[in-house]
Amino acid sequence: MIPALRKGEAQSSLRRLIHVRELGLLFAILAVIGLILLLDTERNFISSYNRERLLHHFSLLGVFAIGEAVVIIAGGIDLSPGAVIGFTGVICALILQHFGESLPAGEPLSYGMIAGAIGLTLLIGLAIGLFHAFLITKLELPPFVATLGTLAGLRSAARILSDSSPISVSD
Repeated sequence: MIPALRKGEAQSSLRRLIHVRELGLLFAILAVIGLILLLDTERNFISSYNRERLLHHFSLLGVFAIGEAVVIIAGGIDLSPGAVIGFTGVICALILQHFGESLPAGEPLSYGMIAGAIGLTLLIGLAIGLFHAFLITKLELPPFVATLGTLAGLRSAARILSDSSPISVSD
């Protein structure tokens, strides 16, 4: 049975809740959103298009964060998810671009080509993950060092492959 809180304990719990750092962050976020709404006279911030774009970006970041959260919960550290995502994104775009160049002008990519590009990209991402596992388990490098090294290498490789410019992929 849960004991009832005395009056002093209830006030103490309330004070701890008010002094929580996250609560201050919540108030700061609400203040910024309120300021934006106040200054946005044309109501562009709350337009349906902008809400859709924000939800899209939040969902992508959420998916990326889940992978990193699993690593952190397991007691590790991985500095390279952003670099891996960027590198594999460049690889996928280059594969799609290559497939598109092999087609007659104006013809869209087939679903098989798109699935093949995504499949190859996932295999490359898997290979990077296995390389991390090899560095950490077999060579006994600290995860911080191993993923920091691949972070720099993959960012550089992505820049070299993309020639530091956007990769356009037509339909």
